[in-house]
Amino acid sequence: MKYRRSLLFFFIFFCLLSWSARLVKPKAHTIESGVESRDIHAINVLSELPQTLQVLFLGDSEIQTGVLPMELWKNHGITSYVCGQSGQRTMETYFWLKTVLKNQTPKLVVLETDQFYHCRDTQTELKNGKKNAAHFYFPVFKYHNRWKSWGNSGDQVSGTERNPLKGYNYHNETKPYTGGIYMKETDKKERSKPIVRFWMDRILNLCQKNDINVLLLGIPAPLNWSYARHNEVNEYALEKGVPYLDLNLMEKELAINWKTDTMDGGDHLNINGAKKVTAYLGTYLKHNYALTDFRESQMYQYWNRDWKKNMEIIGKGSTRIGDF
Repeated sequence: MKYRRSLLFFFIFFCLLSWSARLVKPKAHTIESGVESRDIHAINVLSELPQTLQVLFLGDSEIQTGVLPMELWKNHGITSYVCGQSGQRTMETYFWLKTVLKNQTPKLVVLETDQFYHCRDTQTELKNGKKNAAHFYFPVFKYHNRWKSWGNSGDQVSGTERNPLKGYNYHNETKPYTGGIYMKETDKKERSKPIVRFWMDRILNLCQKNDINVLLLGIPAPLNWSYARHNEVNEYALEKGVPYLDLNLMEKELAINWKTDTMDGGDHLNINGAKKVTAYLGTYLKHNYALTDFRESQMYQYWNRDWKKNMEIIGKGSTRIGDF
């Protein structure tokens, strides 16, 4: 009898947690409704129609500012989304992927490699891992303070429409990189921490379980990358049998001009650099993966409408749409 009472208690407890999550989850994908600022560019991936995304990009602000999903659509008919966060860690990548896989089954997941080096001490990472797991399985813990915003006008309107930029973080500022050659060949490796590899392994296993291809991608970033980091990621890619495309080694092929293609002296690309990366990447993806061109499909004509909205936003002449 005591065992049954305990079992009933936990059943009711978890039912209440699930029910309360519905109450506190933001009704609109806005900061005013409780969405964290780091999530604001990625959150609208949840507004995309189920089973419509072919490629999912995950990583930190390098991927946010380095890839233009709507250019992939316009030139190749590829449907994609950037789920990037400032300083995204591999544990966050894992839970973002699990979240998106509730409604999407992409053919390809692209992981930006800067996250191999976003890691604090082990104790902090373990604590953050528990927090991310709790937020995923019980969203009430993530949005428990949202009761304060109930009744706010920002939470009454629908803010869950599709994002025409598809997660891209638009920046048109220009601040040249003047540091010279940063990819100097060496045999040295800058080791990533074991916990990073632990979560990366879980990401690869999750993709394998869902029959999803994986590509490791390095976005050009002189202030954040080196040949020693390239060697470390390349070793991991070879060990796991995963393709690795490091665009830091392909300045000539991309025609990157560090006087005009970075917004902040080599930390992130601006839209000029992002267009060059996306042009090369689009061709690479079409040649190496079985991705469908949906531009003529009636089911995907709303992407053409999103393209027009995307161009309206970019064409306004603003230097930026959002921060990191």
